[in-house]
Amino acid sequence: MKRSVIVLCTAVFVVCVAAWMVAWSKRHAVASQIAEYESYEHRDGRKEAEVDIAQGQVKWKVCGLYSSESEDATRLKRLGVQVDWFAGCIVSDAIYRYRYAYNSTVYSHFVRLVGKEITEAVLGAQPIPPADEPKG
Repeated sequence: MKRSVIVLCTAVFVVCVAAWMVAWSKRHAVASQIAEYESYEHRDGRKEAEVDIAQGQVKWKVCGLYSSESEDATRLKRLGVQVDWFAGCIVSDAIYRYRYAYNSTVYSHFVRLVGKEITEAVLGAQPIPPADEPKG
């Protein structure tokens, strides 16, 4: 009887510790995701784009629901641009502002480099400011 009580208590303890570890890891993941979202309030997309362009690592920032990554990647590869899907599906106004600043800098760079016609053919239409962009 004593032995079964000890085994039962040990099993309950192990289950409680495991449940606590799972809860902690989920909380940690959510906290780091919130910190990432908040970081876009203070990030300068234009400066980051200029640094990436200078380093030859040009990206086209995409956020939110995104289903055409493979076809976009193929099209953008013609100019040596990588698709960078960031921030997942939950997007804040700060993320939209960051994406606009980054992509409009990249867009302007390619207009100067190869002209507006080729830039539009590869990158699409000029980025829309977040205030004018339809949400959803």
